[in-house]
Amino acid sequence: QIAVLGECSDGTKPYKIITATTEDEQNSCTAPVVNVTGTSADSISLSWNATGINSYTVYYNPSGAGWKMAASGSNSTSYVITGLTADTSCQIAVLGECSDGTKPYKIITATTEGSGGGLTISDIPGQYIRQPPTNDWHTGIISAEGSNLKWTNNAGYSWTLVPDIENEQLLTTGDCPYGSGKTFALEVQQNGNGSVTVTGFRFGGELYSR
Repeated sequence: QIAVLGECSDGTKPYKIITATTEDEQNSCTAPVVNVTGTSADSISLSWNATGINSYTVYYNPSGAGWKMAASGSNSTSYVITGLTADTSCQIAVLGECSDGTKPYKIITATTEGSGGGLTISDIPGQYIRQPPTNDWHTGIISAEGSNLKWTNNAGYSWTLVPDIENEQLLTTGDCPYGSGKTFALEVQQNGNGSVTVTGFRFGGELYSR
């Protein structure tokens, strides 16, 4: 109950009493607060708070490759996304369905762990030269660009490379003059301590070495 009391010049104190109820946060249908509770080389564990939502749908977008549905119609407040690639940035959306038909959602970004001494994206950037080089297209640099990589040659041309770490290769996209889906097949050297070194890649059947 709430009372508003006034004090008049003649000493009277008129007042008004009303009743109001605060909202129940647990029962208000709002976007959940999503937290990452654990990661591995191929999975991301999630949890979120219950906010009066009837059911949840989980989507994920690994390395900007496009959104995929992981779970639908679940009333659980946790989920583990599996089948991911090591050392990969992944957008995750948890969407709720409210009784009034609205669908509030929350998007976060998480990254899987490295593959325990195996190849990771950070092993790849550097300068590479075709053997033997005959023009400026044969020398270039692979650099990081968000969750992807980028090849820039000495002729000033560059294009996006999407990492496929599991298969030790990089894939071109539509901005490549040779077409999308072409392969930069990585040359990888296994070291005695379990780590790896990228020594070069093959593109179009030609070797580019570091």
